[in-house]
Formats: sequence, C-alpha cells, structure tokens
Amino acid sequence: MKKKLLAAFLSCSIILSGCSIPNIGLGGDDTESEDQDDKDEDDSEKEDTDQDESDEDLSDPNAMVFGDGHDLLGTLSYYGAFKVGDDGLPEFAGDFYTISWVCGSGDITAKVDIEAQEVDEDGTVKGATTVTAGSVVTPVRTDGETFLDYRLEDGSLVRFTYSNTSYPISINGSELNDLFENLCFAG
Repeated sequence: MKKKLLAAFLSCSIILSGCSIPNIGLGGDDTESEDQDDKDEDDSEKEDTDQDESDEDLSDPNAMVFGDGHDLLGTLSYYGAFKVGDDGLPEFAGDFYTISWVCGSGDITAKVDIEAQEVDEDGTVKGATTVTAGSVVTPVRTDGETFLDYRLEDGSLVRFTYSNTSYPISINGSELNDLFENLCFAG
C-alpha cells in the first residue's frame, strides 16, 4: 500500500494539474482493503481490454516533470524530467532543464563582449566564441548549477559558464549586472 501511495504522490507534479490517487484502503480493516484491491484489479482488467494497448500511463513515476527557479540571468523558471531514484526520491533524468519563464519584458542585451562557448542543439561544445556588446540573448536551457545556454538573434546557441551561482552571480568573474542590460530580479 505504501508503494501505491508513494507512486501516486510522486506522479503528481508541480507543473501538471490533476492527479488521481488510487484507492489504497486507508480504512481500519486490512482485509476489507485487500478485497477492495482485488475488486479494483478485476475492474481494471475489464477496462484494459477496452483501451488501446499503446496508451501511456499518465501517472508514471519514472516520467515526472518538476520545475524550479533561480537568478541565473535575472529571475527565471525552468523545468525538467525526473524519475524515482533508488532512494525513492525524485532524481533528475535529463541532460538539461528547459527555461520556461524569464522575469521582465525587455530584451536581455550584452553590455560588453563576453567570452562563451558555441554549442549545438544537443549541447555539445563546438568551440570558443565571443558574444559581442549589443547582442540580445534569450535563455534556453541550463543544468541548474554551472551553465546556461542562450540563443542569439542569428539562431546560434552559446553557453555561459558561471564562476559563481550564489549572490553575486557571475560569469567569467564578472557580475551579471556588469554584463547585461534589462535584468529583472523578483523579490
């Protein structure tokens, strides 16, 4: 019963709405709840024959989405794929988190030339590059700890690696406010 409850709990994500928790018999009589579980399994088998076998389980604890936020380029939010780890806790299961929201309404623009790495769509580093002053950068993805990938106006992707991700946040030893215009920090 505890495994069913844990799986149902972990299947509910902070980003996705709606969650159904199976009847796990929280009443006092275990015999009654076991009988109910058997009845539920019989009903489930009947329903399964009516459904297409390719339907995915919408509450798969190994395919969850969770989000978080950070001040990596002003305040932003991101989300990523998680699964249940060996210890029963959510474990990141992707290569990157996808940026879903950035605080503010103006374009984030480089104030100065900034050394970066050019990366491809898979995140493989292609080589060193410089983002020139006046370039508009749009955050795309992050590992949540050491780097943030940005799309430039020409469609290319660049990666800035952080020298510090706690206040004051810095890239290549320079604070964010010295590098970019139009940063917005919530709070």
